[in-house]
Amino acid sequence: MAHEIRTEIEIEASPEAVWALLSDFAGWSGWNPYIVEIKGEAIVGETVEIRVTMADGTDSGFDSVVDVVTPNRRVSWKGGMEDRSEFQGEHIFEIEPRENGKCTFIHREIFTGRRVPELTGPEDDVLMIETFGLMNAALKTRVEG
Repeated sequence: MAHEIRTEIEIEASPEAVWALLSDFAGWSGWNPYIVEIKGEAIVGETVEIRVTMADGTDSGFDSVVDVVTPNRRVSWKGGMEDRSEFQGEHIFEIEPRENGKCTFIHREIFTGRRVPELTGPEDDVLMIETFGLMNAALKTRVEG
């Protein structure tokens, strides 16, 4: 079973400029309203400690493992229940180059596992899309400003 949340935003900056901000995990607390703290580095295999604040004000923390780092293109991590076949989330940030030095930032999460139907739902999707949108807008503002 799989379920995906996907958002994107056009950014008037180069993929390299977006990557410079995105790959600097230590700096996220200075601009990111969603992932308000991340301890660790954008290195494959690195365990990162993440604290998030959702658009409704709820906070939570969790650990994930960075699984993809492709400079100027993608960074992602995976986390979930101890038994990943039960529930796992892969959080993905992608940068697609466009003409004239612009890019599209794609922000998504893919949930997999047997418990996806009971742990996700339409209300959760709406909240996550709103929350991802807040981060996307903040990234755009920061990198364009």
